[in-house]
Amino acid sequence: MFILLASALSLFAQVPPPAANGAPGSVQQTVLIPDTEVPKYLRSAELAEWGNAMRAIEAGRNRVQTGTAIVASAATTRAAKGAFTETPEAVKARGEKIIAEGNTQIARAQPSVTRLRNVAAARQMELTKTVNLGVDLPQKTWNEVLSLSAVRLQKQARDLGYQKLHLVGAATLMPDGTINRTSELTDALRQLWTKLDDKLLAAAPAGGYSYKAPATSDGVPALAKGLTAPTSVHQVGYVWVEVYPLMADGSAAVMMVSLADAYNMRVVGEEIYLTTTSAQEKLAKTYLGSFSLKDEHSYIPRLASSGDWLLAFDQDTPALANVLLRYVAVKISTLGVGASAPLTMVVGGDAPLKDGARGNWTVARDNTATGLARGYRVTGTVVGQSPTEVGQLLFKLEEAAKPAGK
Repeated sequence: MFILLASALSLFAQVPPPAANGAPGSVQQTVLIPDTEVPKYLRSAELAEWGNAMRAIEAGRNRVQTGTAIVASAATTRAAKGAFTETPEAVKARGEKIIAEGNTQIARAQPSVTRLRNVAAARQMELTKTVNLGVDLPQKTWNEVLSLSAVRLQKQARDLGYQKLHLVGAATLMPDGTINRTSELTDALRQLWTKLDDKLLAAAPAGGYSYKAPATSDGVPALAKGLTAPTSVHQVGYVWVEVYPLMADGSAAVMMVSLADAYNMRVVGEEIYLTTTSAQEKLAKTYLGSFSLKDEHSYIPRLASSGDWLLAFDQDTPALANVLLRYVAVKISTLGVGASAPLTMVVGGDAPLKDGARGNWTVARDNTATGLARGYRVTGTVVGQSPTEVGQLLFKLEEAAKPAGK
């Protein structure tokens, strides 16, 4: 009896699948996932097969339990029922037959369950593999960067159907946290944008730009008095520039030029460059830059594919990590990034709204980075879920080797 019961229950153990090449005795290094997680990774037909198989196994288990109880009751003295009294042997035989039927039902369904467990585990492993998200940043002069960003963001704005853009300002965020709002950079970029397209860029309001939070929860933030509020997306956009010095002598800096939608305050375009902190005809030094996020479990691709997610940044997020992670979210994935926080840094005004964020990024410095590199550890948290350690965000900077004889 107990052997039969044990054999039935052992069918539910998750066994390692065979190796992909089918070699005898070899084992694929796949960690099976809990049965409650399996349906997440199955397709429609597989879901139906999984449901049928699990119901069959459950029914088989019930048959085994019923038969086991009958066998156990065989020794119980039974009162005669009319002309018929079932002997203990007959009771035991009846129970063993029911157990056998249950075991057969389980055995028939088990191959489907095992196969689909393996399928789900393999897909989960593929979806959660480590991916590196990042870009190379060859250094360019100040004027090159302004020209490239103007051409690229204007094209994106036109492709999206924007009727008017506001160049709201520029700011340099110093290593000590000081924010320098630089009108010279704003004017230089405005001149370039106007030269390329004198109709797309709106004239700056007399009183300048400043972030004004809406009076109601469903209102739209305003950046200047007298501006007509947009009624939908892709009507009005905001453009701004952020500069992050990397070297004390100004020979290297990260510049980000951003485009955001004025209606939903989402960042829709980002251009990032390695340049200097001021206009120079020629680079005094030449650096090679790059950054990457080692997403250890494909957190960002999986989150981006699961719906419309916007994550805000903690106030303690290091400035450079903030801008790099924003670029990864907007340009490399499709995660939402709110515009209120960076816009407020550039133009000042009210405390920024969360822009509908349903989670947040937490970034801490990673002191394992050496030389001119900067390292950070990134954690993502969304509503209703525990924090997930995403991985290391690493910014590399090195001086380019000079040509021989120079």
